Amino acid sequence: MLTAQASVSMSWINTVLAAAERHGLTRTQLLAHAGLGAQQLTDERWPIDDITRLWRAAAELTQDPGFGLKAGSLVGPRPASTW
Repeated sequence: MLTAQASVSMSWINTVLAAAERHGLTRTQLLAHAGLGAQQLTDERWPIDDITRLWRAAAELTQDPGFGLKAGSLVGPRPASTW
């Protein structure tokens, strides 16, 4: 289904959450700092604005300017259908 709004799959959300958890953050802390609700974790896709807020919250809370690069290094190849 095509939409007019740019979005990302939950696989990217889960990548950010897992990387933040490796830094000792909880999902609750990260979502709250980003101004997002836990109910959004049941959505299939997230708007770009929301994942951007999640990435920024993770970088701020971990105080790691390289957070995004480190999180991305944990992602391996996968079929395009999962994006």
